Amino acid sequence: MSRIIRLAVLLLALVLTMSSMAEARIRRVAKQWNVIETYVGYSTPIGSYSRIGTIDFINNAGIIVDVDADRVYDPSFHLGITYGQLRRGHLLYSIGFRYTKIETLDTFVVDPTISYIFSPIKPSFHQYDIDFNLNFLAANIATAPISPYIGIGFHGGITSQTASGYESENWVTLAASLNFGADFKLWGAPKNRSFVTLSSINSVDLLGSDQRPRYLNFGVGLKYYFRP
Repeated sequence: MSRIIRLAVLLLALVLTMSSMAEARIRRVAKQWNVIETYVGYSTPIGSYSRIGTIDFINNAGIIVDVDADRVYDPSFHLGITYGQLRRGHLLYSIGFRYTKIETLDTFVVDPTISYIFSPIKPSFHQYDIDFNLNFLAANIATAPISPYIGIGFHGGITSQTASGYESENWVTLAASLNFGADFKLWGAPKNRSFVTLSSINSVDLLGSDQRPRYLNFGVGLKYYFRP
């Protein structure tokens, strides 16, 4: 875990360093663009887990153990919307909302003699997040047709378990991710007042609270860039 935390810190330092270098080189470009983004994507669970909802995975020796993601969660989808600012053509800050439908199995095999099952009703799980992202674009998308990017994301929200006839269970959860993808320019307004890009919006969750799944996310979205 400490190694992953150090990696996240190093990635943040790298993004900030690249931004400083880019700002020192850029001349005669718009200093700032506002950005509205909408997206949808596919989420594949990764990692291992010692619990789901209110169930702890305890083996026949009475010890809480980790179970691989594919024995706890199914692939799912997510969607979201963000608002941000592109500074100096390279550094994109954004804040937004993301919803993830958490899909689970109904039986969780801990060892050959112990399994847990949702009974009598399988609950539904949902993830509601406020996201903050800091991404570095390799090229100035205001003037270039394509720009790959890399960055980091921080996510905080509610993991919710609901079932008909039962009280809902909610947990405050956090996560951190590595972001990557590219913007492809689709359209530009006259006098370069605004433009639209098709975006590959991907991420991998490096850290996360115990109650929430971690995902490898692949998505697609539209970004609308406009001057303040």
